[in-house]
Amino acid sequence: MDESIQFKTYQDAIRARHINSCNALLSRLVKHHGIPAPQPKPDIVEIVPIVVAPPPEAKADAVVPTWFAMFEPRCTDYPSIKDIRAAVCKHYNLSLADMLSSRRTANIVRPRQVAIYLCKEFTPLSLMQIGRKFGGKDHTTVLHASRVIPERARTDAKLAQDIAILTEAITGVQQ
Repeated sequence: MDESIQFKTYQDAIRARHINSCNALLSRLVKHHGIPAPQPKPDIVEIVPIVVAPPPEAKADAVVPTWFAMFEPRCTDYPSIKDIRAAVCKHYNLSLADMLSSRRTANIVRPRQVAIYLCKEFTPLSLMQIGRKFGGKDHTTVLHASRVIPERARTDAKLAQDIAILTEAITGVQQ
């Protein structure tokens, strides 16, 4: 007998043993717990697709699937990351290229952290999405900035004043 046939016979024997032991275990469980044996399901004769048509008065562009609506932000009246970055760059007299760079000097890191904090506060975007908009930063960088800036603002009056000025510039609401 050829090796491949022997191996196939061996595999079939193993499968048969497993099937027999599973069937025996199942019958013991059914007998012990008094669960009725499962009834065979009738064959499905035909599968009919269900088509949901939009109401006649709805425009084709306006139809949004209900499952997609739950992923959309509830409020669309929020500033963009571009606006926040521009306001922070203008306030701190910093170029956008510096803010998006990987440099870690204090005069760049603090404004970048403030901008990230404001993005986290005023936009519904995830940590990863915000990080990507700041030169490909990691989500942990965004998380760190959103935790550090409020803590420092409690003790640093200048930082708290900067955040209030930037918040008013971004949202138009005075705090």
